[in-house]
Amino acid sequence: MKETLNQTVSGFIKGFETKFSDYLIPVGSFKDAFINPITTSYFAVCPPRDGKFSDWDLHCCVNFQNITFPVLVLMDNFIKTFSGFIYTKSFRHSGQPQFMSFMFNENFAPFIDIHIDGVPGEIVRNYILGIDATELKEGTEDWSHITLWRKAKNTGLPFNHDEVLGEYLQSKGYPKIVEFFRH
Repeated sequence: MKETLNQTVSGFIKGFETKFSDYLIPVGSFKDAFINPITTSYFAVCPPRDGKFSDWDLHCCVNFQNITFPVLVLMDNFIKTFSGFIYTKSFRHSGQPQFMSFMFNENFAPFIDIHIDGVPGEIVRNYILGIDATELKEGTEDWSHITLWRKAKNTGLPFNHDEVLGEYLQSKGYPKIVEFFRH
């Protein structure tokens, strides 16, 4: 298990907290929802636990009284354009904004799952309506396949879909992830 943040995660959190601290609530009010997280001022981070193909789970919580739709859009843009990430997509799973990405400069657990919790329902609905429906659907499908492959690789169990998933993800434009899985 990683006990410290890698360089990419650390850089992302520092930039996000600096830019959006006025809209986030301190981690002390929600960190107990996680088992032994690494904490920063505004993030509870569940480090990778299962091996080379694991992910980092980052959770922050917005102050529901002052978060707005335009600020959530700025958060979305910050995450999707962060220089240490590639293939960043919105992911439909929890009912709150969630993003999955690949940290191309990291050799161990280069996957990241970012959750923005506490966003009021109306803002989430407007946000989801503002995301291209095809992008959201494809991002969710693609990252579901990537997550399946990650978990299969981490278990070490026989998994006879490597070639099929590799070809699928290659055709969808994820060559660096396919390369990471195959080496």
